[in-house]
Amino acid sequence: MARKTENLVPLPEYPRPLLARDEWVNLNGRWRFDYDPDGSGEDAGWHETGDLKRSIMVPYVHQAPLSGIGDPAQVDYVWYAREFAVLSSWLRDRLVLNFGAVDYEATVWVNGQKVGEHRGGFTPFSCDITAACRPGEGNLLVVRAFDPITPEHPSGKQSERESYGCMYTRSTGIWQTVWLEPLGEAFVGVPRIITSLKGAHVKLRVPVTGSAENVYVRVNVQSGGSMLATPEVQPRDGFAEFDIRIPDPVPWNMETAHLYDMRIVTRRGQVVTDRASSYFGMREVEVSGDRVLLNGEPLVFRGILDQGLWPDGIYTAPSDLEMRNEISRSLQFGFNSARLHQKVFDPRQLYWADRMGYPVWAEFPDWGCDLANPAARENLMREWLEAVSRDISHPSIIIWTPLNERTGESYHSDPVQHDFVRELVRRTKELDSTRPVCSTSGYEHVTETDIADTHDYRHDPEALRKTYTPPFGESGPVTGHNHPTFTQGERYTGQPVIVSEMGGMWWDPEKAADTEAWGYGDRPKSVEDFIRIYKDIIQVCLECPALSGFVYTQLTDVEQEVNGLYTYDRKPKFDHDAIAAITRMPVEPKPGG
Repeated sequence: MARKTENLVPLPEYPRPLLARDEWVNLNGRWRFDYDPDGSGEDAGWHETGDLKRSIMVPYVHQAPLSGIGDPAQVDYVWYAREFAVLSSWLRDRLVLNFGAVDYEATVWVNGQKVGEHRGGFTPFSCDITAACRPGEGNLLVVRAFDPITPEHPSGKQSERESYGCMYTRSTGIWQTVWLEPLGEAFVGVPRIITSLKGAHVKLRVPVTGSAENVYVRVNVQSGGSMLATPEVQPRDGFAEFDIRIPDPVPWNMETAHLYDMRIVTRRGQVVTDRASSYFGMREVEVSGDRVLLNGEPLVFRGILDQGLWPDGIYTAPSDLEMRNEISRSLQFGFNSARLHQKVFDPRQLYWADRMGYPVWAEFPDWGCDLANPAARENLMREWLEAVSRDISHPSIIIWTPLNERTGESYHSDPVQHDFVRELVRRTKELDSTRPVCSTSGYEHVTETDIADTHDYRHDPEALRKTYTPPFGESGPVTGHNHPTFTQGERYTGQPVIVSEMGGMWWDPEKAADTEAWGYGDRPKSVEDFIRIYKDIIQVCLECPALSGFVYTQLTDVEQEVNGLYTYDRKPKFDHDAIAAITRMPVEPKPGG
């Protein structure tokens, strides 16, 4: 599946759809690169010289074939360097260097001067590099990434060394777009957009950098070419805040995916200092009894598990078109939503979910973090809140999920870890009170969770029916793995129940003799046998009145895990229509809670 990118700029699209500007420079492409096994690169002066011997195609990690290296080796320190040009006009105000994501800890130098540091492998950061730059060619940009194997850092499903089971190839260093933006003396940051369909209004909180004296921020809201509102305010305490009424709001949903366009203009007196574009969708997500409601209507999840991994790019998609196609692949099999699993997904993929009316659960890659370790708890909390802040304005995100499958005696009986999970839920709701929070997907939840989901890979329809037929005890449904939905000392209080991992059936006859290839349960004997089992378990999930739907595992194979509906290189294993007819089976509307 590898694609030739030597003469192209990979991922040329503007990388941050919620705050896009016309003037920017994409720094993706060929960089110099080197390993630093003993961490001596700074002592050797690499940050000043950029004298690195290898080359790499950014933003693909060295483990990915599209990087031009394709070496799965684990090296704690890796270095990047390249030159870039600077126009004299860019240095009159601000020149900002942006990184979509660098795994895990990044240090950045420009012309030998340290300009920024960031810890966290899944969230963006920016550096003001104005003072370090000079006009013209030959400005030197150097990045060091530090990505050790440690229980203190969240890493998702990255293996410690070699890929095995459901732990996959590691991803080290720059894996999202790097870009430059020349900005004015006063400029805006990514807006926090909270909509209310019931109240027919949208609340904006726009960060403003620079002196607020005589500065005004105007927002132009449009729909279908018609201007709906043009409010203007002066920022206070670093923010411009708006409460804008939207006449006759058109809801964002799975049928229309209606979005409103927004232009943000900052001026000092009559001089414009910044222009940026954004968008929003008018929709309402809430929990009512044991139902999740989208715009007041019960949402039956017919979802797919999406791990967002690629054979040639690992964490990074080969192209923007492939990010869009990934959603189309899900829709072709009849799914109406996805659980984005153990990864903070690229903002461009969330953009396409917004555009295509595709609800998603946003999950943090918490695996690798030992929650009994105070440093691990601190790192996870910080980066999770950064991820929520980055993505809060995407209408497609309808559930926040900070943790996945927390279980075992060390967790089950540890009140310190339970308190931490409660704090995660509380802090998430402080940032965003408009979405439900699923505390730790699958098991074992705390009482404060808004969603009581389970992971259940049994293929016996009657066993599933028995498990998900009320009444449920205080621990909620107990899955076939004998996992209680709620952990020790916590209790089920009637939250919506969703089987958010299920199925996972092995299917790849070409790998029948491969002892590393695996899926859940007994292997189906034929395509017809697979489809029969699929129908049996999906039908149970749709017919059980206590359930609000399912999430099938999974969209694509990932390395040795061959339980996808597509192969790892995105070839369909089954007839789209046959699977979609089952996924879309009609279901009697369930009364609200």
